[in-house]
Amino acid sequence: MNKRIITFAMLGVLSLTTFGVAFHSFKQENNQKYALVSAEDYYASITDSMSGATLLNNLHSIINNSGVKQSYDWSRYEAADEDPNNENNVILIYTRASDAKTNHVHGSLGWNREHTFPQSKMDGGNGSKSDNHIIFASDNKVNGARSSLKMGVVDDGTVVKDYNGKNTTCQKTSSLFDPHNVSRGIVARCTMYAAAMYNYDPTDNFESIETMLTWHFEYPADNNDMRRNEVVYENQKNRNPFVDHPEYACRIWGNTSSTTQNLCSSYLTKQIEIVSDGQKASDVTITNGSSKVFEAYVDDEAVSDVTWTLVTSSDAPYNNDKITLSTSEGKATVNAVSADTAYLKASYSYDDNGTTKTITAKTKITSVAPVTLESITVDNPKTEYLIGEDFVKPTVTAHFSDNTTQNVKELASFSGFDSVSAGTKTITVTYLDKSTTYNVTVSLPAPVLNNITVGNLKTNYTIGDEFVKPVVTANYSDGSSKDVTSEASFSGFDSTTEGIKTIVVTYQDKMTTYEIIVSNGSYGPETPTNSNGCGGNVATASIVLSSLAALGIIAIVTSKIIRKKKKMG
Repeated sequence: MNKRIITFAMLGVLSLTTFGVAFHSFKQENNQKYALVSAEDYYASITDSMSGATLLNNLHSIINNSGVKQSYDWSRYEAADEDPNNENNVILIYTRASDAKTNHVHGSLGWNREHTFPQSKMDGGNGSKSDNHIIFASDNKVNGARSSLKMGVVDDGTVVKDYNGKNTTCQKTSSLFDPHNVSRGIVARCTMYAAAMYNYDPTDNFESIETMLTWHFEYPADNNDMRRNEVVYENQKNRNPFVDHPEYACRIWGNTSSTTQNLCSSYLTKQIEIVSDGQKASDVTITNGSSKVFEAYVDDEAVSDVTWTLVTSSDAPYNNDKITLSTSEGKATVNAVSADTAYLKASYSYDDNGTTKTITAKTKITSVAPVTLESITVDNPKTEYLIGEDFVKPTVTAHFSDNTTQNVKELASFSGFDSVSAGTKTITVTYLDKSTTYNVTVSLPAPVLNNITVGNLKTNYTIGDEFVKPVVTANYSDGSSKDVTSEASFSGFDSTTEGIKTIVVTYQDKMTTYEIIVSNGSYGPETPTNSNGCGGNVATASIVLSSLAALGIIAIVTSKIIRKKKKMG
């Protein structure tokens, strides 16, 4: 829990008399991965006597230095808005939802970059449109719904939906936008930064200075805000003073009206926080049938003399038995009976130089029905296997009663798979008390093509003849074969000239060859031969000899063939 002690006295203009904030001293909680930058000297030029425009101008000189490096690069927001509990996600401004970093888009679904101070009110040439202290990761649809609306309190406006079509905690009217409670304080401090850095008017972004200051102190900077300030400082080389020194807000704008004077007096003299489980509690969900214990801290100390009440959003008494309250030894126990919303309010009174002052804090309490597992589904399973293959787990999605889903692939169990034998197998998938099934087919491996052979060869051609395809047979590893003549390819045939030609036959990755003779047709009729070349007769030999003679083959070859003929005759 972030704890600060801030003491002020309102003398004429708001001047600082006692300041007990330990600059950058807060617990490293929520798995924070960034170490704080030591910067005790960053505000060394600010004196206790500075207030109003003087203080604002001096802060401008500090944060608007020559080393500032604004950037609109996606990586800036992935780093600055990283979810402290999931380094793969970012926390979205306005909704405080956690979303995957990879979901940043330029279209209609996902998250984009939101200027918490409207771009339409910015100067395009001063770097503010790329300032990381002003720009946050934001749900694209919520960003569009906010548009350039001013920030302000909305009680019964239109509920804003996120890019998944679900209701958020944001509301809006035709003129105002009201974000998640925690985001209220963040937007207020971003607006104050814009005023100090770029001399922008806060009322261009807020319905009033009073609302801006109220949100600033009602929802003070927490560990995540301070971590973000450090990350932006590391990348951009300047800081948001109102995260580091929240009291600067009252020293600058505290004299705007009697309302702001009273506001600053009550909030800055003492601060009260409602705490649960060691953390500041601003928006708490309790499952029906459960309870949660709260306590109050004032100026870093737990206090017991606190008045606890349940109220509505308008601070009226909460008169319903759906959420109940009991107190003991200064602590409040809130019980969730059935679905509803109420606010836990802590009031603390103290004496300030003879004047009784009361400070308050409120926490939103939402009671919800227990979440139950409704069903599970299997997404895109592998359904075709070969004998001996290992099982591949499909994605298993659990569907819950609150319309949320979860990938439970590694938590689910699978049974029924067997790749020892061929056939259809039923796979049963089980997660908790829910099951579903799907079928897979296990098959023998496809036979492998061993080779191809050719038959019924035409080997003798006359010049100008057309090619006659042989019969091509594919022979497989399982002993089967098939005629693939129509699928095979042939190359090497040429009947425009005489001679011996090599025909190449190809099917898939296999190849074989055979030879043909092309003659001029004056050596007698062709006598067919078998593909193995045996059993030729005299006429065939004469054709071959005549062809070879015509081609100029040396006499000795002819002589050998004639002798072979005599022996055979």
